[in-house]
Amino acid sequence: MATVELRDLAKSFGTAAAVDRVSLHVPSGAFVTLLGPSGCGKTTTLRAIAGLVEPDSGAILLGGEDVTRAPIHRRDIGMVFQSHALFPHMTVAANVGFGLRMRGIGGADRDARVREALALVRLEAFGDRFPAQLSGGQQQRVALARALVIRPRVLLLDEPFGALDRKLREAMQQELRELTRRLGATAIFVTHDQEEAMILSDSVAVMNAGRIEQVDDPAGVFERPRTRFVADFMGMGNVLAVEAGATGSMRHGGIELRADADAAAPPRHVAIRAERVALRPATGAPPEPNAAEGTLLDAVYHGSLTTGRVRLDAAPSTTMLAREASATQDAAGWRVGARVRLSWTASAVRMLED
Repeated sequence: MATVELRDLAKSFGTAAAVDRVSLHVPSGAFVTLLGPSGCGKTTTLRAIAGLVEPDSGAILLGGEDVTRAPIHRRDIGMVFQSHALFPHMTVAANVGFGLRMRGIGGADRDARVREALALVRLEAFGDRFPAQLSGGQQQRVALARALVIRPRVLLLDEPFGALDRKLREAMQQELRELTRRLGATAIFVTHDQEEAMILSDSVAVMNAGRIEQVDDPAGVFERPRTRFVADFMGMGNVLAVEAGATGSMRHGGIELRADADAAAPPRHVAIRAERVALRPATGAPPEPNAAEGTLLDAVYHGSLTTGRVRLDAAPSTTMLAREASATQDAAGWRVGARVRLSWTASAVRMLED
């Protein structure tokens, strides 16, 4: 497996910049996810690495070798797509061995490598079947075996589980995670699903409008977003416009906020994850930092968690979210229409870059 390095990669379609000077380093054996909404440039970036899209400028290096203009067959890349792209008239074994046959590998060596690849995805007994005789999850495992059998330097996966139902998708995520770690595979995965990115990745590159806004480990992008877009996309729940308050503090309307970091030059926005906000019955106590009172507008049950939406007295145009374990809620405090008090710690306040 090889390192992957992108240097100021750019690609436009007409006047629209799909990829805008993207730079990224993927260590050998790492699983990195390109995460973002539709149209953010993640699939175009992946296709450029594969050689399916030629960039306008910038460089792509695999294992230190510049392959920016190299044809697909010289890149030694395995790809898995959402659509499986299996040949319906070929058996499973023939589908898996197709790439080897195109490389001139035949006979016993090809048969052995096909068996090995099918064993990796637990389909040893399915070699003589045709794709139509397999379930959706089995077809996706065949596609994965076909990508791995050529022993690629890099494995690229473009939303491979998007067409699967939730239960099967979760099972396939776990299988892929275990398989890539066992093989020490360098993998780049594309998804718009935040939870999927958290489960699979060593690091996550969050993309927006053709650029990477943050690269971090899953906990970093989830708990410590750098920008307003990342905070919104990762579901922080509360993104508040702020201005300078008293020394070392910030204000949103009549609410004082304090963060662990120095707020001598406060940002324009801060974020507070809804899970870090406690909701209790109102006390009518005088205002204090990192607390606000208001009216509970609604409470949405998610099973193990419930999310409450509160209109704030000190900033009537603002609603804040609190999310707590459903089993531990104070019944009086979570009654829609009730007067409630929100509070959070300084460590929960994340100051965002513009």
